[in-house]
Amino acid sequence: MTIKKISFTPEQMELAAKLTPKQLLFCQEYLIDLNATQAAIRAGYSTKTAQRIGSENLSKPLVAQFIQLLANERSKRVDIDADWVLEQAVGMFTISKNANDLKAAKGFLELAGKHCKINAFKEIVELEGNVQITQIERKII
Repeated sequence: MTIKKISFTPEQMELAAKLTPKQLLFCQEYLIDLNATQAAIRAGYSTKTAQRIGSENLSKPLVAQFIQLLANERSKRVDIDADWVLEQAVGMFTISKNANDLKAAKGFLELAGKHCKINAFKEIVELEGNVQITQIERKII
């Protein structure tokens, strides 16, 4: 297993020192496709446990924080931010719609809607009233 050579900021170095070599590699691999299972496999974890390990790694605060630091640095480096992504989605929506590719247009419209958090494609149901809890069960896993 080889950790890819990338330059770390002092903040990243401090955090990287608290992670295992596999966790460091997982963080780097995760940013390739945002697929935790595949990142775990590429980082050297067993294919049998990759799904569980990937999920566990993402739930670890230090791993999540390091991934965010790497992602922020990458965004600065490539000069892509949320505004740029939204502009591209809107542009591709218009091109797709004008080309009568409605399936692609719908996909870009959904991406723009999710980006803006307008929830235009989610059904929202509001309920009012009181709920009475009659029994609470505890399960130890």
